[in-house]
Amino acid sequence: MNNALSSDVQENLVRVNPLQGVFKIKGSDHSPFFSKPQSLHKILVETAEIS
Repeated sequence: MNNALSSDVQENLVRVNPLQGVFKIKGSDHSPFFSKPQSLHKILVETAEIS
């Protein structure tokens, strides 16, 4: 979960906008492009292939 928004707000966003899936990056922070760029890249490639 992201700490910029409370868990309740995040969960409500998911309820209102159903997702096809959720990706989690272990050890990441609010800015995964800085803290885990390779992991984020892998997820972005996967997402592009799904679309």
